[in-house]
Parts: sequence; C-alpha cells; structure tokens
Amino acid sequence: VDSDSLRLAVQAALNASDLGELDAIKDLPGMVSAAADTLHKAWRANIDLQTRAEVHPRIASLARLEQAVLGNLPTGMLRPADLARAIALIRREDIAVKILAGGQSLGPMLNLRLVQPDMLVDITGIPELKRVEESADAIIVGACVTHADIEDARVPDVTNGALPDVARGIAYRAVRNRGTLGGSLAHADPAADWVASLAAIGARVLIRGPAGSRSLSIVDFVTGVFEVALGPGELLEAVRIPRLSRSARWGYYKICRKTGELAQAIGAFLHDPERSVLRAVLGATESMPIVLSDATTLFRGKPLGRLPGVFDTGAAERLLNAAGMTDPFDNQIHVVALKRAIEQAGLA
Repeated sequence: VDSDSLRLAVQAALNASDLGELDAIKDLPGMVSAAADTLHKAWRANIDLQTRAEVHPRIASLARLEQAVLGNLPTGMLRPADLARAIALIRREDIAVKILAGGQSLGPMLNLRLVQPDMLVDITGIPELKRVEESADAIIVGACVTHADIEDARVPDVTNGALPDVARGIAYRAVRNRGTLGGSLAHADPAADWVASLAAIGARVLIRGPAGSRSLSIVDFVTGVFEVALGPGELLEAVRIPRLSRSARWGYYKICRKTGELAQAIGAFLHDPERSVLRAVLGATESMPIVLSDATTLFRGKPLGRLPGVFDTGAAERLLNAAGMTDPFDNQIHVVALKRAIEQAGLA
C-alpha cells in the first residue's frame, strides 16, 4: 500500500472509528503518521493483529483501526505471507474480496468487468501453498503449484505419467507457466482438465479456514458450474493425490475444436486392480463431472480383472441422460471421449 493512500485511509478511520483505549488520543497532532507507521511495521513483520486482539486492549484498538483502514483503502492487492493472514483477509464481509493465484481465469474476468472486487488477495507468496510432500501412498501438492511444475516433473509423479500428460495438454505453455492446480479446481470450470482427471484419480482437496482444516473428495468439492464447497474465509490449501500401483491403467481423452481451447467433452478412466479401483468420469458436461465410482456397469456389469472388457456405449448414454443431457450430438462426443480414454487404458 503506498504511503499517501494509507495516510488518507488512516485519517478517515480515525475520524469515524471508536478505537477503545486509543480513542482519547486519536486527535493529537502526528497521530495519522504514527498510526500509519505502526500498521506498516505490523504488516512487514507479518503480525496478525486480529488474532492477537485479546492479548492487550491497545492491540485490540490497533486491530479495530486496521479493519477500518482496510475498508477505506482504494481497490488494490494485498500479498499475505502466511495462511493465517490470508484467511483473515478473505473472511471479511464488509468488502468484496477475490483470491488471486495464477490469474489465468480471474484476469480476463477482471478485464471484462465480470467481477469487480474491492480487494485482491495474492496468495502466491505463501510457502505452505507451494509445498510438495510425498509419502508411501500419496503426494500432497500445494494449491499454488503450477501446471508447468507438474508437466516438467518438478513435482514427483505418483501416477505413472498420468498427471504430467494431463498437464501437458492444458491450454498453452504461457498459461501453464502461471496457472495453478488449486486455482483451476477452485474456479470449477466444468471443461477444466484437473476437475475431471483428479476426480478419476480419486484425489482429495485440503481446505483451510477460520475453523481449521478439513478434507473433501473432488466429487464433493465441486458442487456445480463455477461452484465449490468453500465456506466464508476458506481457501483450498493443497491436493492429496493417491499413488497408483504399477499395474494401474489410465486413459484421458478430450475433444476440443482446436489445441489449447477448453474441452467440449472429456473422458477419463482408471483401472487399478491392486487397489480395487475401477473409475470413469465424463467431464466438460453441463454441470458437475459425471463420476462413476464403480465402472463395471460400463462393461455390462462384468468385473474386469486383468482382461480386456467390452465397452457398453448404451450405459454411458444412459448416464448422460440421467444427468439431464439430452442433446444427441453432445452426448455422442462425450461417449466417444470416454470410449477413447478406455481404449488408451487398453481395456476396449
């Protein structure tokens, strides 16, 4: 925040706010400069005044002043250094706040005035959101890890090449350099690659908020078109991706008008017999992806074991109809996308 904007915001806050213990001295000469300098020092030191307000009445007064000052600042961007500070900013209800990660979806929306927030919170400087933690059965990937990080194997691959291959097909390299895993999931575009592919993999999102942490499957996280199960003050912290066995077979196919565009239809398929997983996903639908946790119905109900199966296109069409999709052409390309994903996996 530039000094002039901060001083103006402090002046307005001092005139209009009850500052408790500091209220008696808020009209003294030099108070505006002193208050602005104190807030600057607190922010540079990453001190969360809101969470420390109960420690001392003077800190409570500063926290009250901070809230009033933030409300008077012009539209701008704050870059918190940790999750606690980010959560404190995005949970505010007095102004419209948007989270900025890679900006590949939010940027165009801002340019077109489709969203007009009072404040942007840039979360790319938070170390926890860029972490990568590998274990015996999974890997946890921070929300601000980019598509290019996955494509270029800067993130260990636990999916036998499945996710690097998906990342390689996302838009263009410039987008992959900036776009983030968590940003794509939180945006919840039905045609996005990660929404469908991670649902098929069986990934879970880790969510952090004022009440602590919680975990949801991708299926439960994406609740509709551009809608996710994030409450006030919550953000997507990381994604837990299970490790596939060596015998796992994977297929992913999307149909686009041209390379780099969002998909018109997506098919994703995973058969991991060692983990008893047989899952299929139809993505780029009119709403949430259609996830079939037990995909034996696509093979006339016969367990596959390690043998090729016979894909039942009629079963896939019935799934689309049950989801409210009735356009014959749209349904046909979705069935074809899933069929080709199954063929990639060597099961049709």
